[in-house]
Amino acid sequence: MRRLIISTVIALALAPAGAEAHQSPAGCVANNLDLSVSRDRAQVRRGQTVSYTIAAGNVGAGACDITNATITFTRPALDGSATGTSTVVSQGLDLPAGKPLTNISTQQWIAEVDSGVTDAIVRASITGVLHDAPVDHTADVAKTVGITVVDPKLSLTVTPTPATGPAPLSVTFHYTLTNLSSPPSSLKSPSVNHPLCTPAVYAGGDADLDGEIDVGETWDMTCTHVFTAAGEYSSTATASATSAADNQPVDATAPSTTVKAIAPVPTAHLKLTKSATPTSGFAPLSVTYTYTVLNDGPATPISGITVTDLGCSPIVTTAANTPLAAGLSRIFTCTSVLAAGIYSSGAVATGTDTVSGTLVSASAPALDVTSQLPTDPDPTPTPQPSEPAPTPEPAAVPTATPTPVPTATPSTRVKFSYSGRFAPARSCRGTVTVALKAGTKTVATKRVKLDGKCRFKVSFDVARKSLGSATKVTLTAKAAGKRTATSRLSVPKT
Repeated sequence: MRRLIISTVIALALAPAGAEAHQSPAGCVANNLDLSVSRDRAQVRRGQTVSYTIAAGNVGAGACDITNATITFTRPALDGSATGTSTVVSQGLDLPAGKPLTNISTQQWIAEVDSGVTDAIVRASITGVLHDAPVDHTADVAKTVGITVVDPKLSLTVTPTPATGPAPLSVTFHYTLTNLSSPPSSLKSPSVNHPLCTPAVYAGGDADLDGEIDVGETWDMTCTHVFTAAGEYSSTATASATSAADNQPVDATAPSTTVKAIAPVPTAHLKLTKSATPTSGFAPLSVTYTYTVLNDGPATPISGITVTDLGCSPIVTTAANTPLAAGLSRIFTCTSVLAAGIYSSGAVATGTDTVSGTLVSASAPALDVTSQLPTDPDPTPTPQPSEPAPTPEPAAVPTATPTPVPTATPSTRVKFSYSGRFAPARSCRGTVTVALKAGTKTVATKRVKLDGKCRFKVSFDVARKSLGSATKVTLTAKAAGKRTATSRLSVPKT
């Protein structure tokens, strides 16, 4: 009785676990379960997506059937190991003997690993029921595959030299490019785009002269631009290259750069002196005025220098019309034939500061020139040869009788003539209004035309009594867009 009970227990242990337990196909002798996992690329950048294809099969001599298989896919963890998130990609999968390797699922992984990690591994596993004997067994297979994680990286900094200064400001931008790729790989065909300056050209840093930024190399590229107007100029520069690791572009953006061009402080200065040769004489009197213009500023050249004098025109120079350097002078002259009278007028010199573009001017005080009425010389008899005369007898000396000097009678009308010129003498048109004043009283006003060189002529014929007791009159000339000019003329006594 004891032997029967033991036999029964043994028989229960060897019996199939369920109704499906069996050897299939009959006579099979092998566990040929196969699993593969493959990637769609050899390397991946951080943030890019890799696709993995998982396939399973059951091929080979003497293969036994496999049923109810489960396939699981495990992604890389941050340290690159195959211990990340897992996904069941197939359940209840039957793989009969002779089943060729068949694609079961495609899975994606977005590359995300810790800094410095360059290798990432995925794992695929399959577990199923192996019908290899009257009692079924478990069949399982696991496969891993790694991928290189590349991190091509380019850094860019921009340094303007100088970053600030007076306009016009010449600035050289230095673009510093450094290869920070991991794992090490060179960067090809680097270039810089900067809205404030173009083009940026290679200046140095290519140690092996291979035209590529190798890991550990720092390149310097430069570009120079002149900021002519005052203001603040800001922009962001970018750099690009091609990674030798995957032949894909690598970009870098530098922080925004600001250049400040400051409005220059005008330092140009002029000094003007006026002289006349002669300063007096008889009418008609030819007078040459000489104007000496000195650039007495510290350093700035002055361009477009002209001289204006309402008492004489045109005023000319033999010097070339080039900027007058600091410390140098230029001579201008003007010749005028004066009728009788006293002529008084100043002069103004103008030019342009070549640095700031501002107007520079200087004036010379009024200079008097007197042109007198000519007088008739006393008639002097021409001596004639004669016979010697006898010595006369003494006679009484006659008393001289004074001869009265004739007094000139003032005319009832007075004439004034004047010619002038405005500066600069270009693109002149329109009219000029000329007023003649005796003290504060306006005696007469005329409007005359300007010629193409900004010259004008005017004459007045006024009643002497309208001048009152004035010995000098003021002539004022006004024209649109021009500086008002004033000159003093003497009133003839006769």
